Amino acid sequence: MLGEGIWKWGADIVAEIQTWGLPIIPFELVTYLGNETFYFILVPIFFWFVQPAIGIRLLGILLFSSYSNSFFKLVLTEPRPYWVSSEIKGYVFESSYGIPSGHSQNAVTIWGYLAYAFRKRGAMVFVPAIVLISLICFSRLVLGVHFPQDIIGGLLLGAVCLYVYIRTTDSVLGWFESLPFARKIIYPLVISMVLIALAFGLNQFIDHKDPENWQTMATMAVGLESADLAKLKDAFDPRSMDIFISISATLAGLGVALALSYRKNYFHLDRRPLAILGAFLVGFLGIGIFRVVPKLLVDGLFDEVHPLLEGIVRYVRYFLIIVWAAYWAPQVFKAFGWARSLEKNEMSGFLKAN
Repeated sequence: MLGEGIWKWGADIVAEIQTWGLPIIPFELVTYLGNETFYFILVPIFFWFVQPAIGIRLLGILLFSSYSNSFFKLVLTEPRPYWVSSEIKGYVFESSYGIPSGHSQNAVTIWGYLAYAFRKRGAMVFVPAIVLISLICFSRLVLGVHFPQDIIGGLLLGAVCLYVYIRTTDSVLGWFESLPFARKIIYPLVISMVLIALAFGLNQFIDHKDPENWQTMATMAVGLESADLAKLKDAFDPRSMDIFISISATLAGLGVALALSYRKNYFHLDRRPLAILGAFLVGFLGIGIFRVVPKLLVDGLFDEVHPLLEGIVRYVRYFLIIVWAAYWAPQVFKAFGWARSLEKNEMSGFLKAN
């Protein structure tokens, strides 16, 4: 841990910002642009409607960034400001550790990558990207969920991830596309299991307990007057494996989906308004179903769900979501005449970002 000295330094800054009386709702909206739910909207939009290669790369850098962020959170096990200071009010419930800030890191990687992908447009993309990254970072201070050092750590780690990803992603995708079909299926599944095992091993390696007051402060400081405190207390689990399972399952699903899509000659969406509207409605309906229904079924069948079963269900949910988005949905689009399969001479360009 970094220690109480640096916590106090950061807490004083956050407490000072919260005395400015800034409106909370706009910053809650800004911080939403760094949430998982928002990325579940952004990535499919790019994959289906803009350019599949960019959509794939956006998902790839999100997985890379999120895993590294969650891994370092477990290594450092640092609190959030409102867990340790009664002077700070947390307006968003967060149960993961603080440093590095995931919102800040993902803002750099996602919006930074988009600025890089559309770099030929110059200031039209770089200026909005910088403004948006800055607003997302600042929103985390206003909402009381991060120290300044968390933000700095997220920005630095995000910049490293972005650089590494830009330098390696084309080679990795080229290597993957050259694999035989069976290996395209097996490798992502094996890698996903390895990633879960690494996270689980790190979790077991942590040899100290968190102070009990962190849970109490995290629950009581939430800026939601009608919050169910008992449920929030149960939800508080900084060492949860959920994020690692979600990331690993999504990676496995992406590999399997791309392998299956290659056999069906990928897809190209028609640009007619009705085709775009139909694909949007059907595509996101499927994502919603696969995200919600499996969990509802399990919760309805069992009074108390064992953690192992919860983990399996989470893995299946996220695996199916990406298989739907990257494979099944495009096949449905083709069936309705909203999309077509690529010709053989078009196949090589599907995974190449322009």
